[in-house]
Amino acid sequence: MADDAQHEHTFESASAGASDTTPTQCSTLRKNGHVIMGKERRPCKIVDMSTSKTGKHGHAKVHLTGIDIFTGKKYEELSPSTHNMEVPKVTRKEYPLLDISADNYLSLMDEGGNPKEDVKLEDGEVKDKITKLFIEQGKDTNVVILTAMGMQNGHDQGEGQIVGEDEADWGTQGRIVRKKVERIRDKTQKVYKGSRAYRLFIQAYQFILWKQCYSLIHEKDLPPELWTIVRDLWTLRLSKLLHRLESPDRVGSESQTLSSGEERDEDHTRRASGRTDKVIGSPKLIETIALCYMGILLLRLPVRLQELYRWAKEEHILYIRAIRRVPTDIREKLPGEYHEALDTTVMLQPQDLHGAVSDLGSLYHRAFGLSLPPLNYEILLYKYITYLALPLEIFPAVQGLAQLTRSDFRYSITKEIRRRQGSAFPEIVLMSLLVVAVKLLYPVDEAQRQPQSLHEPAIQQMDWLSWKRRRQDLAKNPPKTGLARGSEIEVRDTDVFKMSQQELDSYMNWYQKTWVKEPRAGLEDSVNKDILDMFPLHSLEPSGTLRSMQREHELEGAAIQRAHSTTHSLEFQGPITDDEVGDQEANIKRPGEEYKSYRSEEELPDIAKVFFRAAAEIACTSVKNLILAVLQAEAKMATWKRAKRRAEVTGNEFDLDAEMRGGRAASRMEMHVPQEMEATNIRSNLVQREESEEDSDVDMQMISL
Repeated sequence: MADDAQHEHTFESASAGASDTTPTQCSTLRKNGHVIMGKERRPCKIVDMSTSKTGKHGHAKVHLTGIDIFTGKKYEELSPSTHNMEVPKVTRKEYPLLDISADNYLSLMDEGGNPKEDVKLEDGEVKDKITKLFIEQGKDTNVVILTAMGMQNGHDQGEGQIVGEDEADWGTQGRIVRKKVERIRDKTQKVYKGSRAYRLFIQAYQFILWKQCYSLIHEKDLPPELWTIVRDLWTLRLSKLLHRLESPDRVGSESQTLSSGEERDEDHTRRASGRTDKVIGSPKLIETIALCYMGILLLRLPVRLQELYRWAKEEHILYIRAIRRVPTDIREKLPGEYHEALDTTVMLQPQDLHGAVSDLGSLYHRAFGLSLPPLNYEILLYKYITYLALPLEIFPAVQGLAQLTRSDFRYSITKEIRRRQGSAFPEIVLMSLLVVAVKLLYPVDEAQRQPQSLHEPAIQQMDWLSWKRRRQDLAKNPPKTGLARGSEIEVRDTDVFKMSQQELDSYMNWYQKTWVKEPRAGLEDSVNKDILDMFPLHSLEPSGTLRSMQREHELEGAAIQRAHSTTHSLEFQGPITDDEVGDQEANIKRPGEEYKSYRSEEELPDIAKVFFRAAAEIACTSVKNLILAVLQAEAKMATWKRAKRRAEVTGNEFDLDAEMRGGRAASRMEMHVPQEMEATNIRSNLVQREESEEDSDVDMQMISL
């Protein structure tokens, strides 16, 4: 891996004291062992040795032939059999290869999950093999580092198991070589149990977490500080698992399984708080994405949860069948229950991500006093408006509604949340306010509403038919080749008959990459190998970072283009003042009047269905949960309306915060508001409507945006 001059430099700068070698009598040395040879005192592997005598009373001479374990240079030496020779202490460590930098430095990962980036890949056969395995073929590759006398060198050992000269029998001597190889092989097939298996599971888990952060930083251009924050959060999480990591192994066939540990933790939590807290036990695979999102929140980055969901679904970050990327030596020693915990048995659902972040945030708040900051909602709101192709006039309207409803866009950590409601998740709350603002300014129904002045946002009318047509064209636009990325996991058996040849090839390539296990050298069954050779698998092209970044730029460019098209399609409608209306005022509808509320997706008009589905997808939730969040926002606005009207009638000071705190039960009752919230001119008959019992409608016209 390095030339002689470089190793000479390394040797001179390293400490080669007595602790690096052991004196051993020459007659006890054996073939395939190690010894110091040459004037340069190089660590060599013995490839041949012979013994001869000089005469009747002479001493036996041992002729040694060795190969430098680093440079491959051949050495020969003749020594009396009774003399001592120095035997180097050679250590061998294996690291999973994560990346190769532009200056040929290897990015490795040690047993503790920490990066190791001080090994440089020099030109030569080893570099060619590693490049072919890791970059060209995209295989998981392990790097073996040999250390002797303060020097390091390495050779690769991928899933194809490229064996170097000192791979099979390094450090072994004499007639025990074969027995030791068999003993090592049996040891690699052993499945760990108890706390030993749990420690291995934690190492595999943090390897997956590291891979996700690496992809977010190097492929999605997130700042490197993300890994530092996620690592600190994970360190805090580990502090709650020390009792399981340090507990002694159980006797017999009992093992410290994932499910049993969770049951004990859940029972303890149920006794303490009266309800089950699912995140107190072992970490779940979905929590890796939740930890990354918490790091994004702490950095105040404008990244939507739906983006993480899409990246996981499209396999830009590791999540689907994450167990397949765990190093083989770790994966083979994990029990079945830990295999299942690191595998995806069901598809990730958008609402599950919100719940995982909320539960994990509650855990960190209770255990460590850590509170998640609010969303950087101004930039997120701009993204929402752009991706939905809406006019920018929506932006100040949502800001006004946020102040009116006292929305802080934080994850709720109070114990009063008994179920995962949309109001507990800030991104869904933000989207619900955007939906309300759209319904106020640009209603999706066919009713004509006339503004009173040129200063009202409703002076421009949105062409919803053109907007709907652009959304449908976007959904119907097929990919250029094969299936759309991320849709492979949703394919059903009945879909196969409708696929084209390109789609079938795309699906089979994904299946091969995700499910087919590549055989390891030396472990194939000869019978199965003969059968598999009849159906050879071609090499798959690795998914490149450049292609992923191009895809992100294409999506962003298409969203901006749709927003520009919406702006150009806005229609101007002239204002009609009250003086111009005259006696026909009853037939003129103003913006905000006849505001309609919907309780289910079936009640939505056709255009509203398309809009709600697009909004729910961006907010990483379902249409049902978004409708529920919109109803909750409308209930808060109804509470504001009643409080303001009461203050105007009674002359008391208007305290919205007190009304919000005291009106939570009333807000829940307001979830059952009428379908059609018809507003009248509240300025002319405010007192009469206050005294009337028929005040079940919400006046949306009086809400200041």
